[in-house]
Amino acid sequence: MNVAVIEADQAQWVEVTSERGITLTVFKDTLDSINKTGIRTRLVRFHPGGGTREIYTHDYHEEVYLIEGDQTESASKDRPEKTYRDGGYFFRAAHTEHGPFHSEDGCLLFEVHYY
Repeated sequence: MNVAVIEADQAQWVEVTSERGITLTVFKDTLDSINKTGIRTRLVRFHPGGGTREIYTHDYHEEVYLIEGDQTESASKDRPEKTYRDGGYFFRAAHTEHGPFHSEDGCLLFEVHYY
């Protein structure tokens, strides 16, 4: 079996310009929102002080593993603010509201999106 290993510091990182201090690198993206098939795998890095700006929902499932650092999900009408640390795992079924998020010290996330 051939396995390609890409170190996080060797990946091509792209700035997410709609957010604050977030970069990502995509490993595989066959996610097809029209036919509701496929998968996306990526690393997402929140730089210290970085964060998202809004509450998100999407029509695919999402699994997230917090590799290192801290991430805080802001309070909403249905949930209190909560901070997660290294080793945190999240499963979000399709149409689950989540975010906004921010990170004081920065964090690295591995995300899998799929139908």
